[in-house]
Amino acid sequence: MIRVSVSLANASVTETETLTAGRVGLECAFTFSSEWDDLAKVAVFEGAETIEVALGTASVAVVPSECMATAGYNLRVGVYGLSASEAIVIPTIWAKAGKIKDSAAPDDESLAPATPELVAQIIEKSDTALMLAQSVAEQAASGAFIGEPGVSPTISSTVIENGHRLTITDVNGETEVDVMNGTDGRNGTDGTDGTDGTDGVSPEVTVTSITGGHRVTITDALHPTGQSFNVMDGIGISVIAEPVKLALLQLASKVAYIDEHGQDYYGDLYDALYPLTAISAVYEQSGTVYTTDTLDSLKTDLTVTAVYDGGATQTIPGSDYTLSGNLTEGTSTITVSYGGKTATFDVTVTAVPGVFSVANTLVGCTNSNSATTATEDTAYSGTITAASGYTLTGATVSVTMGEVDITSTAYSNGTISIAAVTGDIAISVTAVAVVLSSISAEFAQGQTVVYDTDSLDTLKQYLVVTATYSDSTTATVPSADYTLSGTLAEGTSTISVSYGGKTASFDVVVTHYVARTRIYFADANPHTGYLKKTNGADQALNGGSYVELDYVDGMYIHTRMNRSWSAYLNIVMYNGSTYSSTPMTQTGSEAYPTYENTLTGYTGITKVYVNFVTPDIDDCYYEVEE
Repeated sequence: MIRVSVSLANASVTETETLTAGRVGLECAFTFSSEWDDLAKVAVFEGAETIEVALGTASVAVVPSECMATAGYNLRVGVYGLSASEAIVIPTIWAKAGKIKDSAAPDDESLAPATPELVAQIIEKSDTALMLAQSVAEQAASGAFIGEPGVSPTISSTVIENGHRLTITDVNGETEVDVMNGTDGRNGTDGTDGTDGTDGVSPEVTVTSITGGHRVTITDALHPTGQSFNVMDGIGISVIAEPVKLALLQLASKVAYIDEHGQDYYGDLYDALYPLTAISAVYEQSGTVYTTDTLDSLKTDLTVTAVYDGGATQTIPGSDYTLSGNLTEGTSTITVSYGGKTATFDVTVTAVPGVFSVANTLVGCTNSNSATTATEDTAYSGTITAASGYTLTGATVSVTMGEVDITSTAYSNGTISIAAVTGDIAISVTAVAVVLSSISAEFAQGQTVVYDTDSLDTLKQYLVVTATYSDSTTATVPSADYTLSGTLAEGTSTISVSYGGKTASFDVVVTHYVARTRIYFADANPHTGYLKKTNGADQALNGGSYVELDYVDGMYIHTRMNRSWSAYLNIVMYNGSTYSSTPMTQTGSEAYPTYENTLTGYTGITKVYVNFVTPDIDDCYYEVEE
């Protein structure tokens, strides 16, 4: 959509869009001032062709496709109004809608429909031009175009003290100019046969009438024969009657149809009849303007309006006017120049922010903010992180800005925070190396039997050594990194742990080692058959094989079936006549069944039977003390 605002003979585009070759159906809407209320309106579009379109009551026309057919043309829009007698009353100036750009449309012009009744419109406009010429002639003959008479200027000269006064009277009133006499020449200095100096010459001014004006002649010392200039009678466009102005514009608009330069003639005539009288500048500052910004950057927030004779106004594009002045800190006044007219506006200017350095001196730590500069009045922050083996606890910290110590307000618990930078920043942090403070030892012996013949390193599988460091952190020390010292003796032994120059100790219950002989069933030639029970019946506890041992009070017995599949183990006692009704131990079906005990306090017992039930007894054994 293109929107055109029309005020009397002025037309200006207030809204447009990208114009592309081959565009069809682009609408153009017009708004009119009250002078157009009773007139029939005809829109004129100029592009690849110039075509007129009659406007209806909605004042909306479709831009003819012929005008949009070819890229490279500037689309211009105008309008003229017709009275009831079909005489053109008001033609406007051309308004530029934009340049028609190349597009992806096909070259086949037949795709765009022709403007309806184009030939008929041309014939109609020719008849209208003829009637207009006749109307202008008739109105001129009746004296309708006679304006106010022009005023021929008069010049008079009167003698005043030491000169003459020229009085010029024209349509604007009287203007006086004083022409003073020259001073006498200075007398020559006294001397031998000195001569007097030449007297000065007083100028003379004469005024004589000539055809169409007056001739002014001034005679003075530089121009003893006189110097003349003519002051012609004026006709003043400003006194031309408004109907004459409109008639001239109507005739000029018709020239456009027969002369390729006709539009330029029309524009020049319009500018002469309705000259630019003033411009205004309204600046609405939307952001910060710095002293280093260009003047042209201000145009984004600037609206420049041209005011023409007759009251018409138009917004001036930023490319058409110029700005002058200097952007200095504070309030600067900038001048706008257009068409020989000027206006001014004020802008608030801010000095360019300073850039300050940021220097880090860090030992055993890092800063998350690696920036080496900071902009004035911006915030700065960074997180200090201790390197491995260091701590910020007890660290030496210094933060200065502009050589002023701000550590107390800028640093806290490893965080540096500065609300607004006003100078060079220097950050110095020396972290403290972490050292071992102490170690502790926890020995979980549980049911584990430790013999006095065991090595100290066998204890490490039940031992946890913890190191505590100066930053209060702890860590478990690998068994390969610490050493054990001490002696394993029957009873309770205290063993020392050493690591990193620190020591700790723990207690261990130690059992005296007694040598035992392990006898495998396969080597013992075990019995097969049944074990007797109290009721005298031969019953197999679980069948399988058994070995018979002589009972000795305090004897040690350790039996084990070295099998991972299900097996049974039974220990049965015999007093010479009967077997124990219940085995001392009887395992269920399980992997690796075992029994270990020292037998004592059993009165009358003479034999102990060990019964294994397993598919293969080769790996089954019992142990006895040597």
